[in-house]
Amino acid sequence: MASRFAVGVHHAMRRRGPKRPSGLPDLARWITLTPLTNTVTLMNTMGSGPHYPHAMTFAAVVLAGFVVALTGLAQSPVPPSAPARILLDVDLAEDVDDAGALALLHALANRREAEILGILVSSRNEWAAPCVDAINTWYGRPDLPIGYQRGLQYGYRNTTDPDRATDSKYTEAVAQAFPHDLQRSSEAPAAALLARRLLAAQPDHSVTVVTVGFLTNLRDLLDSRPDDHSPLDGEALVRQKVKHWVCMGGVFPDGRFPNGQGEYNLMWDTTASVRAINDWPTPVVFSGFAIGARIKVGARLRETPEENPVRACYQLYNGLGNREAWDQTAVLYAVRGADPYWTLSEPGLCLMHARVPHGHNEWIPTAAKPHRYLIEAMPPEALGKIIEDLMIEPPRSGNPLFPGWYADPEVTVFGDRYWIYPTFSAPYNRQLHFDAFSSPDLVRWTQHERILDHTRVSWARRAMWAPAAVERRGKYYLFFGANDVHEGELGGIGVAVADRPEGPFQDLLGKPLIGQIVHGAQPIDQFVFKDKDGQDYLIYGGWSHCNITRLKPDFTDLLPFPDGALFKEITPDRYVEGPCMFIRNNKYYFMWSEGGWTGPNYSVAYAIGDSPLGPFQRIGKILQQDPAVATGAGHHSVLNIPGTDEWYIVYHRRPLTETDGNHRVTCIDRMAFDDQGRIKPVAITHEGVARRPLPRPPGQGR
Repeated sequence: MASRFAVGVHHAMRRRGPKRPSGLPDLARWITLTPLTNTVTLMNTMGSGPHYPHAMTFAAVVLAGFVVALTGLAQSPVPPSAPARILLDVDLAEDVDDAGALALLHALANRREAEILGILVSSRNEWAAPCVDAINTWYGRPDLPIGYQRGLQYGYRNTTDPDRATDSKYTEAVAQAFPHDLQRSSEAPAAALLARRLLAAQPDHSVTVVTVGFLTNLRDLLDSRPDDHSPLDGEALVRQKVKHWVCMGGVFPDGRFPNGQGEYNLMWDTTASVRAINDWPTPVVFSGFAIGARIKVGARLRETPEENPVRACYQLYNGLGNREAWDQTAVLYAVRGADPYWTLSEPGLCLMHARVPHGHNEWIPTAAKPHRYLIEAMPPEALGKIIEDLMIEPPRSGNPLFPGWYADPEVTVFGDRYWIYPTFSAPYNRQLHFDAFSSPDLVRWTQHERILDHTRVSWARRAMWAPAAVERRGKYYLFFGANDVHEGELGGIGVAVADRPEGPFQDLLGKPLIGQIVHGAQPIDQFVFKDKDGQDYLIYGGWSHCNITRLKPDFTDLLPFPDGALFKEITPDRYVEGPCMFIRNNKYYFMWSEGGWTGPNYSVAYAIGDSPLGPFQRIGKILQQDPAVATGAGHHSVLNIPGTDEWYIVYHRRPLTETDGNHRVTCIDRMAFDDQGRIKPVAITHEGVARRPLPRPPGQGR
């Protein structure tokens, strides 16, 4: 949540000046022996000593913070080019810039500039975490871990309403209106325990913690004890795993506003702020109140779809008007650094003071502490455009589309959802089932497990491959290969049927539809192609040979061609496997995979013909590895958005970190054509494609 200079009751808050210990000898002994948190507590409870100059505070923090400063400056082993590993803590509820910060972070993650480890919620609001979940779901990350505060306290020594809730104009409405799983904030795990789990799994000195709200969760993290995730206590775990902390909070360099009030994020749970800021064992960079106060963003969210929950947050908060970008600045700095947006202050200490009813920060220049704060460099209007451009970026699919080893994806459209039917990529003897995945928008994917397995196909015993799904007359048919069949063996291409696209599918024939080797083509990698006249063809083949055959309308058998032949070979030059065909502008595009499926040079090429029988003259490759992204890009299918000339290619590839041939993932990228109708080379990406709901049939509303 943003800092607030004057919100409701906080207008009336008054501050006292910091008090000092009253004797110099006692002060020297106290500096040497007392932890910094206790130092601040003592400074705020002992009698005042106005004759001691401000330099006394400076001396205390230099000595108390020296060792922490040295350990906090350790270098990270993570390469600078790696995406920033972000653990974000929000107090999403009362203000709306938390929602904007989430939108910005998801956009940066879509660009592969950031990796989101999890989201912590520090506000006291039962709808805050579900609202976060709705935003994460919109951006295609429905399973992103979310933790919720336990123990937020309002004010310092507040006996009136320490458990004050964090009210919101939008969290409940958004949580109730948009898809998500988490029903109440209190159902989420404790934020500090989730943070321990997430940190323990990361490389040393690799995580950037970003807080844009209250510091309750960081206090609880520092206070946490060893557990099953790590033998380290909280401070030691942070010291080992965190690279630095970026905190939206504080007033710099003054520490307080002219009316004596402290900044909102730091003063709300003063006790937590004292513990977190004064004892944090890594470098800290503060994005103070002034940094975001002159940057106004949010109105352009009206350019995004009404299905966008971030737009709804701003709509409910201020009617889609602009709002200060406090929280977004912290996220942007955490991912991209200071230049060219800001410069960094000289090193120093942000010392947090406890005061009744609320605390405040103090800035003390010193090389002994690795604290800094941001200083404006770019004009606010220019920086606001950069921030808002990111906030309104549509969700992207990312690549891979879904977790797990899946290959040979077949993409299609059934009703109002996209469907992908892939091969479960594993050793042949473990390939005994198929899963499917569906999405309303190419971003949010739902897994449908075991839509067909070998127990429902009496003749299948291994190597169930490359499913192809079609709908005919209200039934759904799944064509598949099984058994990696060779001459004289039982196996080949089968077909199963179901009443729904997610199955369960049952074997239609009790035997393979095609089980023999014809024209040298192994009966695998089947593709069902429906011609303009309604005739269904089955195009298939491995071992560098490709056949085409006609199918009966009920898919129970094959139909001969007019010349009596059941199969015709249409193998183009360099064909290996994985055929695919579609029609565009009355031309037949025939595509296939080349190279070895376990190697880096697996790729996709194509030809264009005037009929499904060809002839097909190879034109060239359009999909192949990018050594900077992934290898082995191949065995694809093609998606055309109904009623448009928008095209996508769905394919598998091997991550750069993997050498196992079966470690393949399903990805999607745009496919385009030049003016002559030739397919342009496809750039494989980490970002994938933008959200794309299916067009609504005529006569249907939103």
